[in-house]
Amino acid sequence: SIAFQERGNIEEVGSQYKKIIDMYNRNRHMVAEFLLQYINTIKNYIDICINTKNFDEIPELINNLEAIKINNNASLKLQIQYYIYSSLFIYYLNTSKFQQAIDIVFPLESLLNNPNIS
Repeated sequence: SIAFQERGNIEEVGSQYKKIIDMYNRNRHMVAEFLLQYINTIKNYIDICINTKNFDEIPELINNLEAIKINNNASLKLQIQYYIYSSLFIYYLNTSKFQQAIDIVFPLESLLNNPNIS
């Protein structure tokens, strides 16, 4: 993915991220094994979707983040929640869903004020 990114082919980078996410989703046991990589891959793909204005993919990606179950890591839970809220906020703004964007500001701000988020 980095090679495509360096050459400026962001659509190809997105395609590679999508393939990796699909692989994880077909092999759910790998999500627990490589949880941080899975989360980062989803977040990176969301960022690419935003940059390329491919907003149709974002709700499903957010659903993938919401489906992650974390038991004993409060910091990771907060980080995932931050990814969800911030991605939703940008998604809502870019798809002219302004009321939803306004509605997400308070939970996002509350989360950002949490001293446990890194």
